[in-house]
Amino acid sequence: MSSGLQSAGKRAVSIVIPFYNPGSFFLPALQSVFAQTFTDWELLLIDDGSKDGSLEIASRLEDERVKVFADGANRGLSYRLNQGAQLACGEYLFRMDADDIMHPERLGLQLAVLQASSRETVVGTACYSIDMNSKVVGWRPVNSSQNTGFAARHSFIHPTVAATTSWFRKNPYSEEIHLQAGGRFGAMV
Repeated sequence: MSSGLQSAGKRAVSIVIPFYNPGSFFLPALQSVFAQTFTDWELLLIDDGSKDGSLEIASRLEDERVKVFADGANRGLSYRLNQGAQLACGEYLFRMDADDIMHPERLGLQLAVLQASSRETVVGTACYSIDMNSKVVGWRPVNSSQNTGFAARHSFIHPTVAATTSWFRKNPYSEEIHLQAGGRFGAMV
């Protein structure tokens, strides 16, 4: 599937995956990117100071579409997502976590919606919950009745979010939440 957006080495889509010690979940997450039916993407793997060998796994990927970034520091998810938005070269940015798996048609389906919508549109999806053996054990629906403002932003399952890269740059994740909580996770504000 081609979007017609690729020019001068740029890809239509940037997939941003920050990671911090994802363990055995990392390889299936990466495999799900390479299994996409839409292939005009770049993958930005941003290490957040992992100590579990995941940086070595990322560094061994031999594909021109993959870029690995590491500075050895643990700065938190919000910082790394904002970093990914700044590094992204694609017109559209797709968020993903290092312990999740994408449906093979995720990029193509969400991109079609984004291309048919305004530049300020943000899309997300529902998701299946799976166990350690990739067996479906549940369903996480999206609350579609909240479609504007603060309520809409919090009805998304965040690793399924996609928008223009410019939207992510204009609407960064709060890094202060990470600093206040002393944890790795921030919240979109």
